[in-house]
Amino acid sequence: MNGINDGWIDELDRTLLRQVRELWDEADPVPATLVEQIQFAIGLEDVELEVFRLAETGGIPAARGDERSTLLTFECSSLTIMVSVGARNDGTVRLDGWIQPPSALLVEVRTSSGSITVSSDEEGRFAADRVSRGMVQLIVRPPGECRTISTPAMEL
Repeated sequence: MNGINDGWIDELDRTLLRQVRELWDEADPVPATLVEQIQFAIGLEDVELEVFRLAETGGIPAARGDERSTLLTFECSSLTIMVSVGARNDGTVRLDGWIQPPSALLVEVRTSSGSITVSSDEEGRFAADRVSRGMVQLIVRPPGECRTISTPAMEL
């Protein structure tokens, strides 16, 4: 018994439920890019996956001009990545990142338009210039480990 077809819910109930749905659709609509975000996030090839969690966000002054950049910090059990996202005049962004503990690692920047692979130096610093706006995800594959560490997909 599901209650819908056996007399438990009448036309007034259906009207009230429809109005509640419309209220929530207006107050908190499903993001237009939700399906794209989910498909992008699960598009990883590796099954063994550890996901960073977003630790903090905030705006910091950019190095040039009056533009602002965003500072994101992602943490997991073995690594922390801090990334400064700076807008560029050509519509792309520049990512400047730092890995803790410092180590030279490959960092894949997955975007909707393809991937960019950069290396962090021995101090854990890395940069990716002219990153397309849209869905972005950082992926780190520590050497000698079979797992992949990934940030949540984010919209830049």
